[in-house]
Amino acid sequence: MADNVNTAIYDKVVDRAAINRLYEQGTAKKLNTIINEHEKNVSDIILLNSKGVSEQVDKEIQRSFGALYNTSSRSLIDLATDQISYTYQVLDTHLSSFWNTAKPARSVAEELVLKRPLYNDLTLLQGWSNLALSEKKRIELIIRKGISEGLNEKQLALLIRKSNIFNITRNQSLGLARTAMTSVYAQADHEVYEANSKVLRGYEYVAVLDSRTTPVCAGRDGKIFPIGD
Repeated sequence: MADNVNTAIYDKVVDRAAINRLYEQGTAKKLNTIINEHEKNVSDIILLNSKGVSEQVDKEIQRSFGALYNTSSRSLIDLATDQISYTYQVLDTHLSSFWNTAKPARSVAEELVLKRPLYNDLTLLQGWSNLALSEKKRIELIIRKGISEGLNEKQLALLIRKSNIFNITRNQSLGLARTAMTSVYAQADHEVYEANSKVLRGYEYVAVLDSRTTPVCAGRDGKIFPIGD
C-alpha cells in the first residue's frame, strides 16, 4: 500500500507509462505498414512508367504521408482522450474526499493533437509535411542521377530500392510519432493538473529511463515543477 497520496499517484503514473509504451508500439506498427506499401508503390511507378514519373511519385508521396498523418492523428487523439480520463480518475480517487476534481473538456484532446506544437516546435501536420518534402527531394535526387547515367526504368527502380531513402523515411516517421506521443501524454496530464491547480502544489517529472531517454529528460526525472511550468 502507498504511504501517502503523492506516492499512490506516482505509482499509477509509472504503471501508465508502461502501458503507453505498448500503445506506442501498436501505432508504430500501423505506420510501418503504410511506409512498406509506399515503398512498393514508388518502385512500381518507376518500373511501369517511362513518362510522368515525377508527377506520379509526387501524388504517391502526398497519398502516403496523408495516410500517415491521418493514422497518427487518430491514434494521438484517442491517446489524449484516454489519458485525460485516466489522470482525472486517479486524482479523483485520491482527492474526492476533500476536493471536487475538475475534468478538462473533451475538445482539449483534439486541440492538443491538431493545433499545438508536438514535434520540433511544429504541429503534427507540419511535421509530416516536412518529412514528405524531405523524401520527395531524396527521390528526385536519385531519379536525376539515374537519368543522367542513362539507366532504364528497371535499373532506376533497383537503384532506389538499394538506396537509404525509405529507411530514412521510416526512422524519421517513427521518431515523429514517438515524440508526438510523449508530448501528448505529458500535455494531457498537464491539462488535468491545471484544471485542479488550486489543490496541487506542483507535479513530479517522471521519465521512462531506457536506451532512448535523452540526457535532458533523464536529468529532469524526479524533479518537482510548479503547475504552469
